[in-house]
Amino acid sequence: MTMVVATTFLTLADLLAINEGIWTINPEEILGIHLFGTLPLEEALFFLVTNALIVCGVPLCLAPETWARVASWFPYRLQIPSSVNERG
Repeated sequence: MTMVVATTFLTLADLLAINEGIWTINPEEILGIHLFGTLPLEEALFFLVTNALIVCGVPLCLAPETWARVASWFPYRLQIPSSVNERG
């Protein structure tokens, strides 16, 4: 749900900015497929993929298993925060 809300918001903001002339996109640099009449498909896909990476990546980075794995790579330089160990 987070990904849908964020993608929708960014897509609508970009659509508004293009319609208001705040910025333009070079027609030679896009496929020519437009959503809602003016929004290039590539823009919407960019927002979708970026949000997917964030929504999936943040929990991965916060997982105690991730911290343990990274700590094992740098046993003398990196210490696992106590808040991460307490969540497990």
